[in-house]
Amino acid sequence: MQHTIKNYFIAVNVLVLCLMLTGCLDDNVTYCSDVSAKPSSELNIFSRIQDGFEQVSGNRHAGILCHNCYSNNNDDLSYTLEKLYFALDENVDFLELDIVVEPENDGIARISHEASSTGVLLDDVLHDQRVLTSTSPIFIEIKTSITAQSDIENLLDNILSIKTNEGKSAYANSERMLILRSVYFDTTLTTLRDTLLSTKYKEYEKFVKLSRIQNFNSVKTTKAEVRQSYQCGLHMIELDSRLSTDQIKQVAKIARGLELAVNVHTLDYSNYERYTTDLKNTVDVLTVEPCQDDSSSCSQTDIFRNVKLLLEKAE
Repeated sequence: MQHTIKNYFIAVNVLVLCLMLTGCLDDNVTYCSDVSAKPSSELNIFSRIQDGFEQVSGNRHAGILCHNCYSNNNDDLSYTLEKLYFALDENVDFLELDIVVEPENDGIARISHEASSTGVLLDDVLHDQRVLTSTSPIFIEIKTSITAQSDIENLLDNILSIKTNEGKSAYANSERMLILRSVYFDTTLTTLRDTLLSTKYKEYEKFVKLSRIQNFNSVKTTKAEVRQSYQCGLHMIELDSRLSTDQIKQVAKIARGLELAVNVHTLDYSNYERYTTDLKNTVDVLTVEPCQDDSSSCSQTDIFRNVKLLLEKAE
C-alpha cells in the first residue's frame, strides 16, 4: 500500500513538472476554451495592414528584423538612436526593442536585455521624430513576467498615446502594426491578450499583434505549442534557429495553416546564408543580428545587404 501511494505521488509530481515546463502538451487537447475564436483573417498578423505584408516588407519574401536594435547597458540615448538610424538607412523592415517593465516605478519601461542592465527609457526612443515618423513596424519584447493588468495598461497607454501629426497612434495604425512579444506565455502574453480585449483598446486591437517566442524544444512539443498559441488568441510564433531548416518548415507549415505568422531567430554570420535561402518563402520574418560594437570580423552593412540579396535572388 505504501509503495502504491509513493508511486502515485511520484506520478503526480512528474505530471505537475511536465505541465510547468509545457513539455507535455497534447495535440488533442483544446486550450484556452474561454477565449473566443477569431476568424483566421483577423489572426493573420499582416491582414489588417494596408496593402498587406508585401507592402510592409518591400518584397515578396520574408522581411528582415533588426535584432536587439539598441545599445544595451547604456543610458546614453544617442547610441541607441544611432543603431536605429542605421537600420532605417539600410531599409530594414522591422525594428526590435527589448524592454524591462518596472511595476514598482509606475510601470516605467527601460530598453534593456536584462533587468540588471541600465538602459534608456522606451518613451524617449519612441518620441524621437525619425523613429516616430518611420513606417517600420516595431517588435517590442517584454523581458518581464507580468500578471497585473494595470501594469500592462500603463505600458499600452504610454505607447498608444504617442501620436502622429495627423492625430493617429504613431505605432499602431492601418499602416504600421505594433508587435508585442514575450517568452512568458502564461503571464505576460495572456495578460496582454485579456487587456487588449477590453473596450478601452477596441480601436487598437486589430493593429496590435501578440507573438510568442518559443523556447528551444523538440519538434513535437513546438508543434503542440503552436496549436496552443493559436487557440489562445496569439498572432505569431517565433522559432529558434537551433532547429534545422527542415524542422522549421515542418512547424511553419502548421502555423501558416492556422494563419499564424512565423519569425525565425537569430541569423548571424554563421548561418544566415543557409537559413535565408532555405526559409525565405516559408516564413514571414527573419531576425538578423547586426555586428556587435567591438566586432572586427563582420560589417553591419554587409549582413543586412547580403540577406536582402538572398531574399531577392530568383529561384
